[in-house]
Amino acid sequence: MKIKTKINIILIGGFLIIGLIVAGVIYFYGGSKLTAQGITAISGLTEVKAAQIRTFLNGEKEVALSLASSSVFRQFLKTPKNSPDYQNQKEVSAQRVNRSMGTVGQIKNITIIGSNGEALITTNPERFKGDFSKDLCFVEGKKGVYIENIEKEEGEGGGVFYDVTAPINDDTTKELLGVILLEMKVDNLYATVGSTIAMTKTGEYFLIDSNYNLISPSRFLTTKDVLTKKIETQNTKDCFSPKSMVDVDEDDATEHILEDSAKQYIDYRGVTIVGRHHHIPETGWCLIVKEDLSEVLAPNNKLILIIGLTLLAVIIASFPISYLLSSIALKSLLVLQKNVREVAAGDLNQKIAIDTKDEIGDFSRAFNKMVESVKKIKEESDKEARDFINAYQNQRLTFELQQKAIVNILEDTEAEKTKVSALLSGIGEGVVATDINTDVIFINKSAEDMLGWKQEEVFGKSLYKFLKVYDEKDKPLSDEHRPFFVALKTGNKVFSSIVKNYFYSKKNGEKFPVSISVTPILLNDKLIGAINVFRDITHEKEVDKAKTEFVSLASHQLRTPLSAINWYTEMLLAGDAGKITKDQKQYLEEVYRSNKRMVELVNSLLNVSRIDLGTFAINPEPCDMSDVAKSILMELTPMIKTKKMKIEEFYDKSVGKINVDQKLIRIIFQNLLSNALKYTPEGGKVSVSIAKQGDNALIKVQDTGYGIPKKDQIRIFEKLFRADNIREKETDGTGLGLYIIKSILEQSGGKISFESEENKGTTFFVTIPLSGMKQKEGTKDLS
Repeated sequence: MKIKTKINIILIGGFLIIGLIVAGVIYFYGGSKLTAQGITAISGLTEVKAAQIRTFLNGEKEVALSLASSSVFRQFLKTPKNSPDYQNQKEVSAQRVNRSMGTVGQIKNITIIGSNGEALITTNPERFKGDFSKDLCFVEGKKGVYIENIEKEEGEGGGVFYDVTAPINDDTTKELLGVILLEMKVDNLYATVGSTIAMTKTGEYFLIDSNYNLISPSRFLTTKDVLTKKIETQNTKDCFSPKSMVDVDEDDATEHILEDSAKQYIDYRGVTIVGRHHHIPETGWCLIVKEDLSEVLAPNNKLILIIGLTLLAVIIASFPISYLLSSIALKSLLVLQKNVREVAAGDLNQKIAIDTKDEIGDFSRAFNKMVESVKKIKEESDKEARDFINAYQNQRLTFELQQKAIVNILEDTEAEKTKVSALLSGIGEGVVATDINTDVIFINKSAEDMLGWKQEEVFGKSLYKFLKVYDEKDKPLSDEHRPFFVALKTGNKVFSSIVKNYFYSKKNGEKFPVSISVTPILLNDKLIGAINVFRDITHEKEVDKAKTEFVSLASHQLRTPLSAINWYTEMLLAGDAGKITKDQKQYLEEVYRSNKRMVELVNSLLNVSRIDLGTFAINPEPCDMSDVAKSILMELTPMIKTKKMKIEEFYDKSVGKINVDQKLIRIIFQNLLSNALKYTPEGGKVSVSIAKQGDNALIKVQDTGYGIPKKDQIRIFEKLFRADNIREKETDGTGLGLYIIKSILEQSGGKISFESEENKGTTFFVTIPLSGMKQKEGTKDLS
């Protein structure tokens, strides 16, 4: 090893050690700061989510109090059982209960309980048989509004619900007349708890009760885990510790919520997380908010990169410094080295100008004498070589003239090729071109950057060997379904969009969504290959998801006030607040109808958001679809009579019962039949039929209405789209019904199509496999 190399290694090693020490200090300090930031963020999210849940629960209490204030229920409970008017009052109250069920969508069942605990009226016959005198919901409901723990109905397929009770008091004496018990659906509560807006990929919210039972699903826990899984981690135990419970000041009865900040815990998956809890005093539940510590520390990768670059800079800076120091120390040796190399390169006129009295000076003088001897020998050999070189150069000149002629011809063709290549390499989209056998013949810089493959790695290889393509369900596409295969087979252009797109896999296995366009290449009408132009649409997908989640959250928050408006308007129309004039009744009826349309719009928006987010469930069970169709027609009887419509029905009994989700099949029939009636002039005809068609059940809904203009037919299943001729005749409508139907059928294994001619009517065809709808796990149902 050279002396200079040894000196450089010592100097560079010293710089490297110092750099490592500095980098280590930066790394550990940065890690602690990131952890502190993660804790602060989790603490803030917990406070926001806890406030949303408590606001939602207060809304549930307001619904219970508004129902308990009904004069109809008070009058019924004050009427003695032996009174001749008792049965009449009971029927009026039962009608009010049924009407309330239709008005307030989140209520599953309503029960009116007498002051002795006897169930007098209920929409749930199983509960009507019971005695509530010792039930906690009745005992606490006599004192004030009470929300009981989430429960699960007994029996196979039982749903999840929770009870809200409120006292019914005499409006004059304030004497307790009874208690109203509401069985509430959990959908709205779960939507309030489970929204992941502003959360990271591993962040989740969920609720547990005082027995550590999971009572709401989350990112990693489904509805199957509700009330079957216990979450006994240190985080949940801390939540039910005395300092985290509600502390009531005996002097002014002011509640203080004593909460700790977020901490690191081991969660139910055995993963280290940053989590926080928040006790909900209204119900005794506990809200858990957490995210994986690994994700909190993810920005550390950037810190590591900075540290690496710092070390690299230190190493680079050490080279010139060490070179300068070693050069000063070895100045004489470097001069000697330079002269020796020049002599070795052929410069025999060089003299080593070192005349020191040390070993280097002795070596220099001996070397100069050797060079003089070599110079004489070289001069003699050079003369003989010159004659040979002259003959060689004459032959070389002739060859060069021939070579230039050939190069001039090739340069003209190469210039055009270079110009096209430069244009394709400069565009922002990825471009990959293949021949007829899908072997890569061109890939530009943008495609290399997005896919992680270099041109030299893929050139001449089949596209299928390095580019993996996946559909929206993360399933790899077979060769015959790849866009390249389809374009080469059909000779037609194949493209996708942000609505329906593919996913490409990078060299490192990471997937990203793409919008693509595959165009066949034709030369003299002969297919010779294809060009794929694509771009990364990750950002567009994230923006679309954020918009959908916002619509979902906003729709949930609008439901409760709209339900209250419906209820109070109905009470005013019924005369609960006193007699109203004819004009007042007309105005209230218009408010009631407009609010109903608003509720329908909110429900439609909520359904669309659940479809777009993929969170809705499909739970097939045996069902006779003809019964559903008849039920929908019965509900639409007022419209049928008003418009004097003729209805034709045909149901093939051989279809029998099919495994379908009854809620979803009702949505399909409701939209198709109501549209047919709405968009058919007075005196028209609507027909509905259900029959077998091969391995499918065919549902056909036909009308003699306005029809769909040919120019609008391609967009009829888009969100919020309404045909021009319909907007002129019917102002009501959201343009969401057909989009919802198509999305339901596509995700459950069915299909929808139509035939239409303007002013002659429309026929919709829906096919559902006789084997039934495909089951789909989800956290929410469609309304």
